[in-house]
Amino acid sequence: MKVKISIPPVLALAILLTSNPPNPAMGRSAEKPSTSMHPLTESYAVLQTSRFELKENDLNIFRVTTVGVDRNIEAFVSLSDLYQDTLAMQTKYMTNQKSIPFDDLKFFELDSASRQRVLTGTNLSERDTMFMYDYQSGDFTKIPVKELKAVAHLTPYASEGEDISPWDYMIGFEVGHAVLHKSKERYYNNVLVYIGKKNPFVQAKLQLVKWEKIEERDFPKKSLKNEYSHVLKTSNYYQFKSDTVTFFIRDVLVENRVEIRHFIAAKGKRILVEKIFRESEGSSLAPLNFADTVDASSGEQWVGYLFKDKPAVVFGFEYHSFGCPSIMYVDKRYSEVPINCDNRH
Repeated sequence: MKVKISIPPVLALAILLTSNPPNPAMGRSAEKPSTSMHPLTESYAVLQTSRFELKENDLNIFRVTTVGVDRNIEAFVSLSDLYQDTLAMQTKYMTNQKSIPFDDLKFFELDSASRQRVLTGTNLSERDTMFMYDYQSGDFTKIPVKELKAVAHLTPYASEGEDISPWDYMIGFEVGHAVLHKSKERYYNNVLVYIGKKNPFVQAKLQLVKWEKIEERDFPKKSLKNEYSHVLKTSNYYQFKSDTVTFFIRDVLVENRVEIRHFIAAKGKRILVEKIFRESEGSSLAPLNFADTVDASSGEQWVGYLFKDKPAVVFGFEYHSFGCPSIMYVDKRYSEVPINCDNRH
């Protein structure tokens, strides 16, 4: 959802950068904007700068976005979930829109100055590498950042004749046609991306979850807050066993539709992590992989080791129409890893 206020975006950011300059060492603004700002200006500035606050030790994982149709599909890794600085846009595309054909506004390569601003603002450098891992096929590739084209793609929700702002653009790196051919056929749906100095991915250590139905008595936790006590409901129960951990699902059906999913990972009687998933306006529950029907080309839930020196992970329980999915560690001491997917409307 976009935030619209009456103060021009460039003015808001310019005030912020003047009164609260970024820290070059960390690629982020100081902790607190100047209190001399107008409240609306300050609110807007904080919202925008929070999108590109970045620490060197953060594990920032990205999805590949596809633009175009059929044989003209281009692969693109957007950095805009973390970085949206108006200064990264060439001035001519913001000030001379009426004289530029709309097709030329849809896509352009960033000039060298804009490219450098993006790199600085995301703590990246030309010496870094883009690591791409398709966890379904096991394919892996890496590309030096210095070989990647920095580009801006106009969101498909922008229309010809309307004023276009810097926030209507997805800014990031274009991925060439010569990488991950099998993944391209599946629109890169199972590809995860990291950009940095070292490859964080563990390869070939994930397995497809295959759920089997169990009885209610085998589910490890009986209590679940029930918001649907006034309607007809039933529950189905499933489990999947790995080497040392058992994963459980309780699907709560309301009028024959799965509305709540209670997930638990347990080692013996000890619960390692649990989460409640719900149908909502912005997300829906992904179908489960059932042992008698699933194969690697259609499976949603995966479990195993994905990141070096980190606990096992599990993911694939939701579809998102708003926001992005995350990867859950099978250890409640660790926070989830959000996937930056630039899912805008």
